[in-house]
Amino acid sequence: MVGSNQFSINPQESFRRSLKKLGKKNYSKTFLDEVERILEELIDNPYPSNSRFEPLPKNTKLPNGVTFHKIRMTISRGASGQIRIMYLVDEINFKIILLYIYNKNQFPKRPLDKDIATWIREAT
Repeated sequence: MVGSNQFSINPQESFRRSLKKLGKKNYSKTFLDEVERILEELIDNPYPSNSRFEPLPKNTKLPNGVTFHKIRMTISRGASGQIRIMYLVDEINFKIILLYIYNKNQFPKRPLDKDIATWIREAT
């Protein structure tokens, strides 16, 4: 955690669309409650134990003080219950920038690098 400042949550349009799509397909209010709980925890700790640094797509640069992460959470059995949230941490402005949410049925590893690069470019 960086100091005692709280971070703000800033969902990008790509995150909103992916959350809506994922929520309609597979999950109930419990799913949305769990996502909300994880996001609230990020406000106090943008680097929880179930997150990790993610490699950037080729030719993608981040501004100083911004890092790229993926958090993993399990809400049910099977690949559809293994949820991933991709986000940026802006330590200078104390922001968590939500890029995308998906399950392992959609992408076994992660979305395409060209898509990730677009989301990062739009967010920074």
